Amino acid sequence: MLCGQAPHLLVRAIPDSMPFLSTQAWILFEQYATYLERRIPGAARQLSHDEILYQAYLPPRAGWATFLDSVHALPPIRMWAVVNGVIPRQTRYGSTETNVAITQLNSLRARLSLALDAFAKPILTQREIALHALQKVWPDTHQLADMVLMWLPEDSVFAEDKRFEQVHTGKKFSFVDLYMANRLDVDSPHWHSSSPTLKYRDMAQRFHRLTPFSQVFAQHFAQHLHALQSAYCEYLQNSLPQLSLLRREAIEFGRISFFALRRGAEPVGPFGLILCVSYYSDRHVYECFPKYLLLRPRRDLDYATLMQAVAAPGQDVSTLGFHWPAYADGVEPADSDSEQRWPGLRLSQLAPVLPDVDTLPPVDTQGQRVPRSFDSPRSKALAAIIVEHHFFQRATPLRERSTVPLTLEQLGNGEDPWAEVFARMAMAAL
Repeated sequence: MLCGQAPHLLVRAIPDSMPFLSTQAWILFEQYATYLERRIPGAARQLSHDEILYQAYLPPRAGWATFLDSVHALPPIRMWAVVNGVIPRQTRYGSTETNVAITQLNSLRARLSLALDAFAKPILTQREIALHALQKVWPDTHQLADMVLMWLPEDSVFAEDKRFEQVHTGKKFSFVDLYMANRLDVDSPHWHSSSPTLKYRDMAQRFHRLTPFSQVFAQHFAQHLHALQSAYCEYLQNSLPQLSLLRREAIEFGRISFFALRRGAEPVGPFGLILCVSYYSDRHVYECFPKYLLLRPRRDLDYATLMQAVAAPGQDVSTLGFHWPAYADGVEPADSDSEQRWPGLRLSQLAPVLPDVDTLPPVDTQGQRVPRSFDSPRSKALAAIIVEHHFFQRATPLRERSTVPLTLEQLGNGEDPWAEVFARMAMAAL
């Protein structure tokens, strides 16, 4: 009977932790198991869960591509829509409900694809951004990053029109340096080139075509930051359907408080966040590590114990199994273990709180309230607090500084905190 009705349930080694029905991974898993069983009866039970998914994620060809466009691929899509609150639970589903389910799934996949592109986008340094801007104005000039510019007094014998190229041995800069420091002055009598093929006076004729670097860089930084924040929010929202319906209801309709960890006088650890969710008699504690797209329930941690620690004078939680390096440095979180000890670890409550909803939506025919956890307003608000207010907190002052030109002395130390913060916040799975 299962071979004909639910061959995916006969597949070997399905992980106990795999969410049932509510995720895209389950849709593909069920679709490919059904496809195999239709081609070769009994084939699904010969393969493992990982083998099925490996085949399903390959680019669809031939029979598999044809199957995905057939009516036989629709049941798991409809069930995904039902358990995610996209369409109501019914005995039979018509074309209207099916089309809504397909549209919402395709929309989610498109958003996740854009988010993945944002994660994969290379991190450009300030110098690379400046060089690209200069190359747009001087596309055929290959010495823009070479150290050929020198500051000289007026009427110096080493001026570029004196034909003493490559003689001066003082400190030199590149056109990239001067552009970043906002020192490309058309009328300056002091800047000269030591290169016989690249003259400052000739280059100055196009300086008016350059946008100030501080504007170029501030716009680039803001766009990259927004893209990364949106990508993290999208993926965190997409992870919520993996939780049980009771936990999703609590997150959607209950009160959520946020807590950060610090050790002694150190700054708050930006790479992790603790969530306390209360909904009627349900109490749940989660640890969230955005860098790893991980929102894990702490079933070993009692809600009341945590709240008592917050209310205590010292707010000490060094015995509660929190992995401090994961919070402070972004290393991969270790399994929660009450034997871990991090002396001086303290908990502090953050200002944002998501309150209980004022009015609960009506229950469905099964007496349940099924939230659209992957894109509901509550999910978006939750992801925004985790990502924008906490995870990227170190990017806020850098965004303000991005509009201020650097000096030539600052450029000489080679530091680029803007690129460094993006590198540290990059998704660990890539």
